[in-house]
Amino acid sequence: MRVRASSGRPLLAAVAALVLAAPAQSQALEARTRAFFEAVRADSRERVLEFFPRAGDWSWVRTLRMDSGPTVLRVSTWRFPAAETLRAIGRGGPFCNSIDQGSGHSGPFEESFGMQVRMHDEKDWPRVRGNRFVPPGESGRSPIFVEWRREGGAWVISSIGDQTVSAAVAPRPPRPGMIQRSTRPVPNEMYATETEWFGSYHPIVFEEDRYIKYGLPREIDLALLSRIGHRDRVPVYVEKGYEAAPPIIYVLTGPSTFQPYEGRRSPPCQ
Repeated sequence: MRVRASSGRPLLAAVAALVLAAPAQSQALEARTRAFFEAVRADSRERVLEFFPRAGDWSWVRTLRMDSGPTVLRVSTWRFPAAETLRAIGRGGPFCNSIDQGSGHSGPFEESFGMQVRMHDEKDWPRVRGNRFVPPGESGRSPIFVEWRREGGAWVISSIGDQTVSAAVAPRPPRPGMIQRSTRPVPNEMYATETEWFGSYHPIVFEEDRYIKYGLPREIDLALLSRIGHRDRVPVYVEKGYEAAPPIIYVLTGPSTFQPYEGRRSPPCQ
């Protein structure tokens, strides 16, 4: 009896199909990552929830380091079942601050996962280590990351890396970008549009409260405002009568033109 060798064509066709499908899956994952970041920037817990698993667990890897340098004090891994995700990311949940705009972190705002997402709103995070994405300019060892896995034909979050600093380890010097109280002009004053920070989503800090840019610059009669200080030689004002705890502050962007910043005294995580 003669035995005919089976053709290798079906196997080759299957391999070719997998090769062709790989770029499409990669593009889908990158698009999924961008959509997740958009939900984080929108401060929408409902939209953020859509990217987490419906079954199984996901992890939060939290790196704690010294405020005065890169020394890592502790790396903790928290695991959450899918049924506990809403509680974890919602008000009072342990992960809420990580996707908020920095509230609750003892160190600089830009240390948190949420602020890294906001700081790089115009750049895609590079993909490293398979399905892991890290902030632009960081290596695969970055403590801040988002990692994905497949679940029911969709990409869901497998793990998120976050970082914060310990204020108790060493005294923290004044943070760059804090508003210095002063009713007097300072030498070589400038407009906010001449600075690097104005074009970013960084909060500005006034007496431990954070303020987030909203809307567009507008013309305001200077007689309606009171000067409270300056940030990096940029004059800062508030409406008269609100010098103590202003709900809105205004930075000077041009002659009689000001950019409003809204106070976040009651962030969603508290």
